[in-house]
Amino acid sequence: QINPGHKLRVIITSSWFPRYNRSLNSCEPAFNATEFVNARQNVHYGAETPSSINLPVFHISK
Repeated sequence: QINPGHKLRVIITSSWFPRYNRSLNSCEPAFNATEFVNARQNVHYGAETPSSINLPVFHISK
């Protein structure tokens, strides 16, 4: 439950190693990739380039 006034943290990443498979961003197969390429993520905001995060809502009966 998220109460009024509480905050959520949003992490934007191209990899979450070791939780998920690594991504070297080189388009090589992940299991034998050797070339590292820096990744760049962009978050667009504003009237001309809006972004959104959609969170599912679950109602739990007590």
